[in-house]
Amino acid sequence: MPADSGVRMFYSPRKFFGLPDGGIAYIENFGTNEVKLEERDLSYERCRHLLKRIDSGPESGYEDFKRNSENLKQDRLKRMSNLTEALLKSIDYEDAKNRRKTNYRMLHEAFGSINELNLPKMETFECPMVYPLLIKHDSLRKKLISNKIFVASYWPGVEGEVETYLQKYLLPLPIDQRYEADDMRKIIKIIQNGS
Repeated sequence: MPADSGVRMFYSPRKFFGLPDGGIAYIENFGTNEVKLEERDLSYERCRHLLKRIDSGPESGYEDFKRNSENLKQDRLKRMSNLTEALLKSIDYEDAKNRRKTNYRMLHEAFGSINELNLPKMETFECPMVYPLLIKHDSLRKKLISNKIFVASYWPGVEGEVETYLQKYLLPLPIDQRYEADDMRKIIKIIQNGS
């Protein structure tokens, strides 16, 4: 995960994998100010949205996910729970990365020519989280969501012309490892029919 030497970073694996909580701090050459967290967190009560997603689909657990996220904001810093650590160890990261890259490429082949963003070449980054499609279209987000395609909204309450434009029209299309080529074709079809 670490990128440049000497850079301090925090990663949120929840953005990439079905986890109840947990974050990773990468602090190279931190010196004598070593961070020691004695108390280990507990995660089993934060799994409701993950379990609902498996049994009843993503929509059924969304309110639990939001509630979980709000509760995490109130919690103090602790060591990662045994459950989250075990879940992270069970992930095939190489497979997840390859699936994400394949899905990203499919969407980029379909939308690269209409995307207002000039995206860097795939070789210049390790693994994409989403395919960021910037297209000025007022109803496309609602259309995707009505077809059960989750499209996150980032940066609520931003100010500034560019920031507001990105907040309104950037569609972070899902490409994660749970999706197959058929899912990408569905997304492509919805956008092509709606734009």
